[in-house]
This record gives sequence, structure tokens and C-alpha cells, in this order.
Amino acid sequence: MPIAIIFADNHLPIIVERDNEEQLIDAIIKLPIAPSEHEQAKILQWLESLPPPSGYYETRAEAKLVAKRAKSLALRTAPLLTGEQIRDARKKLGLSRVKFAYAIGFNGNRNTVNKTVYSLETDPKATLAKDKCDVLAALLAEAELAANDQEITAG
Repeated sequence: MPIAIIFADNHLPIIVERDNEEQLIDAIIKLPIAPSEHEQAKILQWLESLPPPSGYYETRAEAKLVAKRAKSLALRTAPLLTGEQIRDARKKLGLSRVKFAYAIGFNGNRNTVNKTVYSLETDPKATLAKDKCDVLAALLAEAELAANDQEITAG
């Protein structure tokens, strides 16, 4: 079952999974962030142009492997995320500020990392370092894939 992971324009990840490639491409075309050219080759080329772990994958296992690899290798260039985007990502992961900080690689005591994430979420001048953005992107992809797994087994 083909699957696409899409990280584009500082959005949270979009995971699209369908029964076959044609249905997958049709679903991607309907996304507001999809390119205007709707040829299958152009859509696949666009997916490959996006930062990892974006891409087209033949199986869910392959997509999970790439998301995990992207987290550990920190391959993509991190966009500057707004505090609101960081807070939305943390909430999407269902993590407290402290657990979020540890998950993306901050070290220190609970009070320090809590203040760090609070600052990232509220201070317009605060930025999240590239390596932390890379880990965050991969965590979001993994969480989305895991949620989809639960939906599939429940449905």
C-alpha cells in the first residue's frame, strides 16, 4: 500500500496512504499545497524535492524507516518555526513542555527545559536549532504513522 509523507511550507506533516499509486496521486493532487501540475511524474518529482522524511514509499515499513533515519541523521535544512508552530507540534505529539524538550534533544533539569520550550513558544525572537527541527520533523512523521496504524487496526 503506497504512502507519502509531505513536509512543505513549514506545515505539520501530511501522511497520505491509499490502496494503489493512482489513488495516492489523486489524493495528493487535492491537497492545497500540491503543485499545480498534476502529472504523476511531476507529483513524484515534487515529493522527492521536499525535505526528508518527505517522499513516496511503497510500504508503511519503508516510510517508518526513512522517518527514523531522518531523525537520527538530521538531514534536512530546518525552516524557522514560529512559536505557534512549535506549540502546535508539541500538542500534536501530546507532550508536556518538559517531555517535548527531552524528545527533541534538550538537556538539563526539568525547570530549565520547561522554560526553554516556553520561551520558544512565546518569544518571537527565539528560534529552534536545525538539529532540533530535524528531530521534531521526524517525531511528527513517526507519530502520524503510528496514529494511522491504530486507525487501520481499529477499522
